[in-house]
Amino acid sequence: MSWTFRFGVVWFLFWVVWSPLEGLAAESGEWIAFFNHFHTRYSHDNRGAERVKLTVESVLKRTDRVARSMGVSGAVAITDHNNHDATGDPAFRPVGVIRPIKGEEWGGPGHAGVLGYSGDTAIARLIPPQSPETYVRMVTRAHSLGGIVIANHPRSSIKWQTDRRFGVDAVEVWSMCGWKGSDKSALAWWHRLLVAGERLTAVGGTDAHFYFQSVEFPLNWVFAESNAPEDVLAAVKAGRVQILSGPSAPRILLRADFDGDGVYDDALSGDALMVDRNRAVRFEVVLEKAIPAHHLLLLDKEGEFFSGGVGVGPGWNRGVYRFERTFRASERNFVRAELRRGNTHIMECLCNPIYLIGKNAPATTEVQITGMVTTAGGQPVANALVRLAPGEFSHTCSDQTGAYRIIAPKGRYKLHVSAGGVAPISIPVSGFEEQMTLDVRLSPSR
Repeated sequence: MSWTFRFGVVWFLFWVVWSPLEGLAAESGEWIAFFNHFHTRYSHDNRGAERVKLTVESVLKRTDRVARSMGVSGAVAITDHNNHDATGDPAFRPVGVIRPIKGEEWGGPGHAGVLGYSGDTAIARLIPPQSPETYVRMVTRAHSLGGIVIANHPRSSIKWQTDRRFGVDAVEVWSMCGWKGSDKSALAWWHRLLVAGERLTAVGGTDAHFYFQSVEFPLNWVFAESNAPEDVLAAVKAGRVQILSGPSAPRILLRADFDGDGVYDDALSGDALMVDRNRAVRFEVVLEKAIPAHHLLLLDKEGEFFSGGVGVGPGWNRGVYRFERTFRASERNFVRAELRRGNTHIMECLCNPIYLIGKNAPATTEVQITGMVTTAGGQPVANALVRLAPGEFSHTCSDQTGAYRIIAPKGRYKLHVSAGGVAPISIPVSGFEEQMTLDVRLSPSR
């Protein structure tokens, strides 16, 4: 092997792999390791397994070791089921480079991580879990106490049984080690909410209960003022978050040049740019630790608009990819990035979007669809199942008069209607208005 060839290989790997997350001088802050969603012995489930449950002390010591190995400071949210008793544990204090964050996992039909709220009473005691609609009261109360709310593992076995977000600040799109089917469903739900016009942070969570479980897969990489709980949670709420498959995973920095001066310092992930007229905006994606085997995906409200290997094709320069998108003043849009493992669907890293909000865009992000389900002869059809797809939990039944109502994130759907004795029907729906009426007539089944 010639010296020239070896030098060329080394140089190629250098510009692909070495692409630091630089250019943040305009922003004050630092990258923080945020370990989210931990249970300890104060979670009173899995009785009989106390000997292998995590303790407050073990969580803090283990996350401190990981953060030190990364050369950064960090914070960890302890979220025991329906209580914050861990805050009274003598070990609930800073350990090394780690600071603990008060929290609990509010358990209703689906779970929610409530972090950083004030007061001595757990949110679950203030707002007992009952039904999906109870989430509205819980979120309102958590916000009034200065906390933030995360929809935990929304598409796992314990589901967030609604396609509406009810005001939560973030969605746990990646839960526990590995990239699973439930994570793909959670990511798809979050993306639909973004398409509807929501500004909503994606986070990861370990959901660790026991000693033998990982404390760093997945890991939140947060750009915050410091690792003080209030600074970390403010950064999470603002969307300054990447989700990594682990401490050594590749990382993404997405930023924008909005004023056209050639400098990509006008927005980072989580920022919103106000579009006062139809205009083109330039973006760049800076990758750290990426290799040619990784696959970059870029998405907006229309879906995937770029998919390719790192460094392959036009637009690349030493691990940096630049592109331009045009936005309208009448719409809400966004740009976000993912890094996958080769041509597989296994996630390595994803970052939160930069939002583009048109001056004349609608303020609402949900559509209310109402109508009547009748037979071809005009007779009402009671108890007809009416559902929207895609979406696991946008469905209802018609009442005795044949009337129905569905509230869902704005978007393009198919309305499926079925009932006994009649032929099912599917109707395309472009639901981007605040309210719309759609009557359905069903024919007798053959």
